Amino acid sequence: IIKTDGTYIYTAAVSSGQVQIVKAADLSVKARVSLEGAGTIHEIYVENDRLTILSGGGETALSQDEDGLYYSEYQSAVTATVYDIRNPEKPVKEGAISQEGEYRTSRKVGAYLYLFTDCWKQPADAGNENSYIPKVNGSLLASDSIYLPQEEASNHYILSSSVNLNDPSKTVDSKGILCSSQETYISKQHIYITQAHYGNSTGTVQTEIFKFRFFNGKIWSRAIGLVDGMLQDSFC
Repeated sequence: IIKTDGTYIYTAAVSSGQVQIVKAADLSVKARVSLEGAGTIHEIYVENDRLTILSGGGETALSQDEDGLYYSEYQSAVTATVYDIRNPEKPVKEGAISQEGEYRTSRKVGAYLYLFTDCWKQPADAGNENSYIPKVNGSLLASDSIYLPQEEASNHYILSSSVNLNDPSKTVDSKGILCSSQETYISKQHIYITQAHYGNSTGTVQTEIFKFRFFNGKIWSRAIGLVDGMLQDSFC
């Protein structure tokens, strides 16, 4: 991954957990930003004297269900870490947010970053909310921020969160869509998420489309509907 501000070049080896800051004039390395706990770097953004690094990692935890049986759970998460690079040779960490799941995509619009992850939950204990509700920045997603499909549900969420890069230690808004997502398309103001439904008896296929609006960090639902057929990619 390579980005530049015209004077410095910012390079990240995906599995290194480190971003190098190189002066373009002589290609000398001026600084290195190493992430806590290493992990995979998925994307970096450089704009307005800020470096934003999106990285992922996870750990396996041992849990116990209501019958006393133990089972292992792998918890993955993506972290957005923001650095002040007014002096690129001495980056200063300003803050970070994280959310459960594997990196799906992201968008930066003005001062706001929108992060999307795929999160799978395996409910093993009805009394344990952690087993079926995902976390954003350490807190369980609120029930009024979770959207359910019209048809059958799955154990897969798409999580979307926003962060104001001027205040990067907290999220502005978060939403979770419980679906077996197929494609995601993001325009200048809207998010489209799709999932396919297969008719077991008729052999027909329909695609359910979720439409969300986003502006200044806020995310809210706008429409949901079904169309015949199945998408081939996000640009159909």
